[in-house]
Amino acid sequence: MNSNIEMDSQNAANNREMLQSAISQNRPLLIRNALSSDILNWQAEDLVALIESEKEVLSPLRSTPFDTAQIDFQSITQRPDSFCNIIKSCVNPTDPHSEIYVPGLKLHLLPKLKEVSSEPDVLAQIKKDFAEVFVGRNTQCVGHFHPYSEAMLTQISGEKHVRLYSPEQFKSLAPFPTLSKYFNRSLINFYQLNRDAFPNNQGVDLSVYPQVGQLESIDLIVRPGDVLFIPVHWLHVTQGAGWNMSIAYFWSSSLKNWKLNYPASLSAINAPMYMMRRIKQAVL
Repeated sequence: MNSNIEMDSQNAANNREMLQSAISQNRPLLIRNALSSDILNWQAEDLVALIESEKEVLSPLRSTPFDTAQIDFQSITQRPDSFCNIIKSCVNPTDPHSEIYVPGLKLHLLPKLKEVSSEPDVLAQIKKDFAEVFVGRNTQCVGHFHPYSEAMLTQISGEKHVRLYSPEQFKSLAPFPTLSKYFNRSLINFYQLNRDAFPNNQGVDLSVYPQVGQLESIDLIVRPGDVLFIPVHWLHVTQGAGWNMSIAYFWSSSLKNWKLNYPASLSAINAPMYMMRRIKQAVL
């Protein structure tokens, strides 16, 4: 166990103290067994039974390509579908190896799930902005950092591999153009190769991105009940094994906790356009 990154859950006060230290130092923190919730280890059919009678909610869908080393968001983004239908497709799927991925749906859109879910005590004194549900089968996300938010990933069901890169390494991770709306994301397909492996530590095509092989990452496996603090500006990619569900909580990052690095500069440059896009999305 890396004592600076990973710890077993202790009392609530000590957990909060460790989190505050991680926030101020801009470093990840994994706390094992820090979440107590009635929905831990829920299966897809449990979630279907809960939400089936709710108003239909359209959910985003995304899939990771096999045949390219580079991410194209237009090609990986699928037509939105009913969240309940998506979860139903996770129950006894025709192909158990296929990817079904909801890459973040606002928790408030699922009031019954919000009602039965529990925030970890470590966040009790933090004013959260919003929470999102990440769920599916054999899930794989794109490499990205949060430009203005700190985040706490709470693992509900299944195992998830999380790879993190420090902000100082982002320039070497094939970022999108500076003024792109994807300025906080990497072009790299981190799961092009070895798709059946978990954790997949060799998914990048190094013949295309040889520099990735020289970088240092933090690789962690989160399990039900674990909570992982992901600091602002840390690029991360996640891979879920089989059926898995997470709820992530986000809150605004204080400028005093920003460090002098490339992602921070990108975030400052893009702040006006980013905020305008968020306002437009909220209005729509």
